[in-house]
Amino acid sequence: MILVTGATGNVGRCIVRRMTAAGHQVKALTRNPGAVFDGAEVVVGDLDEQRTLPGCLEGVNKAYVMGMGPRTAEQVATFVHAAAGLRHIVLMSSLSVELERGGVVARWHREAEGAVRKSGIPWTFLRPGVFMSNALQWAASIRAEGVVRSVTGDTPVAPVHPDDIAAVAVTALSSTGHEGRAYALTGPERTSPSAQTRLLGDLLERRLTFEAVPAEAGVRSMTAFGISAEEAEVSVHSAREDNLFGIPLTTIHDLTGLAPRTFRDWAAENLNAFR
Repeated sequence: MILVTGATGNVGRCIVRRMTAAGHQVKALTRNPGAVFDGAEVVVGDLDEQRTLPGCLEGVNKAYVMGMGPRTAEQVATFVHAAAGLRHIVLMSSLSVELERGGVVARWHREAEGAVRKSGIPWTFLRPGVFMSNALQWAASIRAEGVVRSVTGDTPVAPVHPDDIAAVAVTALSSTGHEGRAYALTGPERTSPSAQTRLLGDLLERRLTFEAVPAEAGVRSMTAFGISAEEAEVSVHSAREDNLFGIPLTTIHDLTGLAPRTFRDWAAENLNAFR
């Protein structure tokens, strides 16, 4: 039995779909008791509430785990404490942990990886770069104003499709040889936010305007959420550097045999969100 946390998220729901389609027994962990997943058992739990987890873990021998935001490390530590005895954990981490100056997100995920390592449970770390689905944060301004405002400037990235990340997670959970491995995951092509804006405009048959938000505004938006000015500064400038996030890697194809999808593929699948 495999437990999938964050089962209603971009990657989690894709993992549940892929695992059940392949005939695996799956528990989908969610805080929403009304959630429905074809072929999976829904279990209600919360990584912020350890008392909710033992029942969810009954009969489970493997798990996909992800934390959320500033509490990522604490949530993952709570889970592994409750999950002693599992045969394998696949953890959603971040490519930022491989950067010398990865900022606050890198710290969250380094600490989460550390909690899993200390648990003694065999692990696999997924380290994706920029998610294609991050473009959904532009949807409201596109619909209302025809404008994309990018807090990361116009730095090129190699964005990755959430379902391609899910395919790697399923491979790691359902086959051997992935224990103790950390997989950096990016998409198949290098593209900038302004290029993504033009592509969305072409698909929407609408003129869109691109605006690179000053770095200072990005720092202010992060400090508004309680992140220190120093960490916000590092995070914003790290995201604007031409670094690992812009290097197309072959990891997804190497592990799954599947051709990773392009941003055009993702945009076509999600175009209604921008209309």
